[in-house]
Amino acid sequence: MLPKLNPVIIRTFIIALTCIAAAQTALTQSIGRPVNPSGFPAGDTATFRVSVFGNIPPEHIEWKIIYGPEHVAFKDGNNTGPEVKVQGTAPGAFKLEVDVKGWIVTPPHVRPFFTGEVYPSLTIPVAVFIVRTTGGINPALQDSKVEPLLEGASRILWQRAITLVQNGPIRYLDNTAWLNHTDVFNTVNPNLYAMLDSTNSMGQAVELYFVDRLNVSGDHNLAGLYTSKGIALIGSANSRTLAHEIIHNAGAEDIYAQGDNGIPDPDPLAAPVSEAWLPLDWGGGYYNPEQLQFGIISRLLMEGGGYGEVIPRGTVYGWKHSGNGGGANPKELGHSKVGQDFINVNNIKSY
Repeated sequence: MLPKLNPVIIRTFIIALTCIAAAQTALTQSIGRPVNPSGFPAGDTATFRVSVFGNIPPEHIEWKIIYGPEHVAFKDGNNTGPEVKVQGTAPGAFKLEVDVKGWIVTPPHVRPFFTGEVYPSLTIPVAVFIVRTTGGINPALQDSKVEPLLEGASRILWQRAITLVQNGPIRYLDNTAWLNHTDVFNTVNPNLYAMLDSTNSMGQAVELYFVDRLNVSGDHNLAGLYTSKGIALIGSANSRTLAHEIIHNAGAEDIYAQGDNGIPDPDPLAAPVSEAWLPLDWGGGYYNPEQLQFGIISRLLMEGGGYGEVIPRGTVYGWKHSGNGGGANPKELGHSKVGQDFINVNNIKSY
């Protein structure tokens, strides 16, 4: 039997990594899916993991389904140890909790927990348009790169049970003027919108347009740009950029670790994570005590221009675009709508 530990000791004794804190590094080796996801598809299996420090026998670490037993189940009934496999049996919300034999936890402290949702699988058709010169040469993207790009984005979007599937053959737009776009935040940009209006899937697919350049102004260039008429991507854009823009299409906002003028001194985000800054992804507060807020932001799929792939459940505090969240608006500190609760999959289409 473990000694009875007060909550202060427990906080350093076990670090339970929540869907944000763990998923950026803890990836299953075979398929690269995030550990402790905020969501996953019905009929599939997700990995949940905690890091426990101390000489704790694995069988003393017990996982429980607090709510949602009709939505999730432990694979093969195995609910002990630092890592468990959880099957999504039906769409709906769930909560998992972790206990260690011998713990004494008194309010307001709680045991580590993970909340999430099992989602019905959704296939999103995408229409692919590659811009070439007027003479039909020098495409912005080689045909062979389309399928790996869609597969990579689908791996990331697994957290929302989304799979991207090419709709019809690759189509080419032979117009040299459409290879390089400037002033792309201008909502009446004649060159950009002439390209986007040259086709119309009538809401039956997401339209992807591959070009050479998307310039805002000066040396400010984008890898991808979402509009209601389609998503423009540079030919060198990666799967993360495509997944990021798809989730924009669904309603999520950008978030940043720094403002328009760089990182202020002192940096307001160089502070430990808190429940107020991660209200739906707190998990009881068992983050590494050295984890700072800007580090959390760097792990998110919706960080603008970043490398993270994690979709949290709710809002996250950081730098965001003011007003309606449009990229042309100045940045301000606040809660950005980057999580599952702000994703409406019915919006993922182009007109």
